[in-house]
Amino acid sequence: IANKGSYFTPHIIDSIDGGDKFGLLDPYKKRIKAADIPDHMFESVHEGMDAVVQGPTGTARRMKIEGVVMCGKTGTVENYFKGKKQRDHSFFAAFAPRKNPRIAIACIVENGGFGGTVAAPIVSLMVEKYMNDTISKARLEWVERYSNMKIMPAKIQAEIIKRDSMRRLAEIQKMQKALEKQKQKPAEKVPSLQTMNRLPKGRLPQQPGTPNAQPSLVWLYEPLRYFVSNPPKTGRAS
Repeated sequence: IANKGSYFTPHIIDSIDGGDKFGLLDPYKKRIKAADIPDHMFESVHEGMDAVVQGPTGTARRMKIEGVVMCGKTGTVENYFKGKKQRDHSFFAAFAPRKNPRIAIACIVENGGFGGTVAAPIVSLMVEKYMNDTISKARLEWVERYSNMKIMPAKIQAEIIKRDSMRRLAEIQKMQKALEKQKQKPAEKVPSLQTMNRLPKGRLPQQPGTPNAQPSLVWLYEPLRYFVSNPPKTGRAS
C-alpha cells in the first residue's frame, strides 16, 4: 500500500566490507510490481490513512509525530477463548512518511483492546525512533507505560499458571523418584586418611568387592588428599 502496488524483495544486510563491488544488492534495488492498480486509487487509500492519524477525529489522532506525516489504520480484532468472549486484540499498521515512505510496520498486541489503545502507540514510538533517531521528551512516559503494561486476561493467566504448575509438579515427582533410588543404593565405604597413608605411594584403593575395577570419583578424593600430604620427592612435576 505504501509503495502503491509495488515492493522490493525483503532482505537483511548489516554491512558489506569494501562496498558492493560485485553488485550483490542489485536484485534488491529492483521495484517489483505486484498489483496493476492506478496510482490515484492508492492516493485515495493514503488520504484515508492520513486522516486516521492527522485528522481531528481519527482513531489514532494521538499518535502524531512532530515533523513526520505518518499514515495508519487501527483495528480491533474480536477474541474468544474456549467459546467465551475475551478482551479484543489490538492492531495497527502504518507507514511513514506519506511521500517516499521509508518505514512500514504492522503490530498486533494480543488482548490489547482497541487498535488505538496499545498497538498504535507502540508503532508510533517505533516510527519516531526510526525517523528521528530519538523519542521526544513529551512521549518518554509512553515507553515506560507500554513496556510495563500487563494485559494478560485473568482467565488465560490462570490457565498458564495451571499448566506451569503441573509441569513443575511432574519435575518434582521425577526428582523424588531419583532420590528414592539413590537412597536404596548401598553406601560406599570411603577409607580414612590414616588408611590412605598406609598405602604405598602411587597406589589407589579399589572399591570393595571389585579389586580390578577403576575407582569412582568419590574414591579419587581420598587419594588426592594422600598425594597432597605425601608429595613425591623426585624434583619433577607429577
